[in-house]
Amino acid sequence: MDIEREILEVDVLVVGGGPAGLSFGYHLANLINNSGGDVSMPEMIIIEKGSYPGAHSLSGAVLDPKGLTELMPDFLDKGFPFEKEAGPDSLYYLNEKSQIKFPFIPGPFKNDGNYIISLNKFTTWLSEQLEAMEINVFPETGGFELLVEDDRVTGVRTVDLGLDKEGQPRANFEPGSILRAKVVVLAEGVHGSLTKQAGQLLGLFEGKNPQSYLTGVKEVWEIPEGRLRDGEIIHTFGWPQPSEEYGGGFIYNMGGNIAAVGYAVGLNSPNPTNDPHYKFQQFKTHPLVKKIFEGG
Repeated sequence: MDIEREILEVDVLVVGGGPAGLSFGYHLANLINNSGGDVSMPEMIIIEKGSYPGAHSLSGAVLDPKGLTELMPDFLDKGFPFEKEAGPDSLYYLNEKSQIKFPFIPGPFKNDGNYIISLNKFTTWLSEQLEAMEINVFPETGGFELLVEDDRVTGVRTVDLGLDKEGQPRANFEPGSILRAKVVVLAEGVHGSLTKQAGQLLGLFEGKNPQSYLTGVKEVWEIPEGRLRDGEIIHTFGWPQPSEEYGGGFIYNMGGNIAAVGYAVGLNSPNPTNDPHYKFQQFKTHPLVKKIFEGG
């Protein structure tokens, strides 16, 4: 089927309007703005498949501000949205009916100076900083196909809209566009479809260690007052994960009576019936967790 497509040519195309893609755009624009006029601003666009930047960013995260400080030293003055400064930390090993609290917090679990944030709000705020620098962020624009010519990535074709389940155009059909760019940056997440295409077409993964993946389930709860201390962060490992598999749970106080709770499971499980959502439901029945969320 021959389809006439709009062609847009830019200098830099970023695929993915999450924290990585937006941070890249901000850093590049900042470098050029601080070059003293020696370099002109390239035409740059960022495409995001969500209905707005942040739509696909799960709420609730702990942010180490080191990278953000390097990217944007005045981030607090710019209205950086955070729920709470990280408060007391705790780490527990769980068995089915009880828990053992670690008497010390290992380095990777220490959160002094960190912030508890909504990743959704953070991503939306970061996109606003780019728009203030007149960088275009296009929501509801998903990349469908990587354009490669002579072993060089030259652009992206975006998703066709208005197709039926057989892939045939309906009455509201809108063809995707051809976005050509001198530089294409793929920032579409840990398992992006265009990144997989690039790996296959250009042999990027040959001879490399395979990537390791986690899948997680997360919820935001309204809980009774006083169940968590201000900015409290709890991490767990052990039950319901078998000892030979990695994964664990977390609980973050997000201010007031709002808390984020989640559970992450490694995808390299030898058990073919491994079900992260079921493990999460089990996790919430543990006495330590149930005591926090009961009645919420």
